[in-house]
Amino acid sequence: MSMISGQLPAHAVMPGGRVLDEVRRLVVTALVAGVGYSFFTSAGQGRCVGGVDADGGFVDRYGQQTDAVPACIDLTLRPSPVVFLVLAAIVAWVVTRVVRRATDEDAALRIIGRAGPAVIVAAIVSVVLSQVAFSAIPLEGWDGTGTPVVPGWLSVDVVISPMSTG
Repeated sequence: MSMISGQLPAHAVMPGGRVLDEVRRLVVTALVAGVGYSFFTSAGQGRCVGGVDADGGFVDRYGQQTDAVPACIDLTLRPSPVVFLVLAAIVAWVVTRVVRRATDEDAALRIIGRAGPAVIVAAIVSVVLSQVAFSAIPLEGWDGTGTPVVPGWLSVDVVISPMSTG
């Protein structure tokens, strides 16, 4: 067996080696998609009802002087752990399907080959849905009491605090 330009001849590749290589590629794709999802699913928005007038006193949301410190709300969008579970479930489902249904190496490679784009699409769709839903949370109508309605599937930190004067 002679090596030409540092590559092994085709018959020297371990049985199933191409399948393992594609599974590794799928796992790396899922990890990169998860990191990308984490990076692009971070956002924040906030609002205070009222403010400070020229004399340093507090005003309410209508501009009237008040002794009460106006309330502020800060919303922070975080990546949802559910999306990471979905990405992992896609990889696990594909590996299981290959083990149970693939009759040869080509069939296994076809199944795995379709999963890579599915992982990427799942991450992109999750980013878009999260950002659109987060930006649609209405803070304009918030009056300083209660919390705005946040869709349950979003991972959002809500902090309500008195306005700082400094």
